[in-house]
Parts: sequence; structure tokens; C-alpha cells
Amino acid sequence: MLGPEQKLVLDPITAPLVQEIFQRYADGEIVRTIVEDFNKRGLKTKSGKQFSQNSFNRILKNRKYIGEYQYQDIIIPGGVPAIVLEYILYQVQSRLEKNKQAPAISKADVDYLLTTKLFCGHCERMMVGESGTSHTGDKHYYYKCGGAKRKKDCKKKSVKKDYIERAAIVLTVNRVLQDEEISRIADSIIALQNSEDTTVPALKKQLADTERGIDNMFNAIQQGILTSSTKDRLEVLEK
Repeated sequence: MLGPEQKLVLDPITAPLVQEIFQRYADGEIVRTIVEDFNKRGLKTKSGKQFSQNSFNRILKNRKYIGEYQYQDIIIPGGVPAIVLEYILYQVQSRLEKNKQAPAISKADVDYLLTTKLFCGHCERMMVGESGTSHTGDKHYYYKCGGAKRKKDCKKKSVKKDYIERAAIVLTVNRVLQDEEISRIADSIIALQNSEDTTVPALKKQLADTERGIDNMFNAIQQGILTSSTKDRLEVLEK
């Protein structure tokens, strides 16, 4: 929204709600429960309608909330006031991508421990969580091959959730959670940390992002897109 000096400022009503959406999702809450809570509280979208999962997904994917202004192919970091911290947005994007690859995470009403970790022994596709209700009304949970689910070339039968998860836990305890193995893993991790220099790659990435921001800013100026904060932002990037 525009402030008294015709500058863009945060809306004191909607900004906290956007922050709440991002924070709750980053903390592990699923979209459906946040939507239900917002609607129970009588909150509405800009068009005056109830929130839906689609409207929340659009919010969670919008980089405008970390201050990015985009005009066609031109992106200006810091072009608009930021509502959400960058690291929270990246946490959200990571979770969205994980749920996209394994939809059972966001849809299941129980935890599938082996989601993204269990693969079909026949076609090597990922196995996803499924549930079904029998004629007696009992609900059953299992894992199903993605290839068989989409009627591809795999005929792998579904596996009961409790059976395969129990087998995985027993195998993990017997093979991994042993004192010698834990010590070996710990020593390997320490050696890896001592050998890696994460500072230089991080600085190189920061430099590349800054140079890209400067280029975008110059492109915007050439296109005649100017805001009161353009000069200040350019000076910050160059510094």
C-alpha cells in the first residue's frame, strides 16, 4: 500500500497474516489446517472470499513477500517492502517441492515414515502412502509404487504400512544404531566438516546474487522504472 509520502509501505492488517501463513507452514503445519483456521476466524481474501488451499499456495510461492519486484523479465531485489525473511521463504519452498514430489505428506492423516525413502524393488520408482476403507468401515494404510499407481509398466502390489515400517526400523536398529557404527559415522562427519570450506562458496554465491541485482537494477532504469528507493538500493548493492 502507498504511505503518506507516496512510498510503498507494509499494510498493518495483511502483513502480519502473510507472516503467520509463512511461519506456520515453515514450522510444519499443513496448508489445510491453516486454511480452516483462517476461515474459522472469519478472515477473507482481497476479493472478500474464503481462503482455499489454492489461494494459500499462490501466497507461499510469491517472492514479492521477500521484497522482490518483478516487471516482465526484470527482477529488482528490494524493489518493494519485504514482509517475510528470506530464510523462511526458502524453508517454505523446500517443503513445497518435497510435497510436490511426495503428495502423501500433505494429504495423509497419519505419518508415513518412509515417504521419499522407500522405492519399488521392481521399477525403482518412489512408493507413496495410500489409504483405503474396507467394507467394514475400517481404514487401512499402505505404500504403493508410483508406477503401479499410474498404471505404468509395474505390477508391484501394495505393501502394508505397519509391516514395512516395522521391518525398516528393525533393520536400522540392528545395522546402524550400534556403538561402533555411530562412532564411525561421527568421525566421518567431523572429518568432512574439517575438510570443507563453506565460507568461500557462500561468498561467491552472495557476490553473484549481488551482481545480478545490480544488472537488474540498471535494466529497470533503462526501462524507465524508477522508485524513490531505486538509488538507495543501487548504492547498497554496489557497496
